[in-house]
Amino acid sequence: MKKHWSSRHGPGLSIGGSIKPVWLAKMKKNAICFALANPVPEVLPKDAKPYVAVMATGGSNYPNQINNALVFPVSSAVLWMLK
Repeated sequence: MKKHWSSRHGPGLSIGGSIKPVWLAKMKKNAICFALANPVPEVLPKDAKPYVAVMATGGSNYPNQINNALVFPVSSAVLWMLK
């Protein structure tokens, strides 16, 4: 699998444009996508729209902005409970 990071960024850090919209098509129906890289999200909302039920970005230049500090603790807790 091709790496989507460089030594400058390091693993685990998001990079704008790193998610191809067709990858979202392989997700389950009504998927949720949090593309929180700034200033450019991993996938643009207009490109993700056909494939996901909920799309949120971390940038204030999009109408669907969510705060990273609020999203990660809650989403991690939910995933842990569903495990």
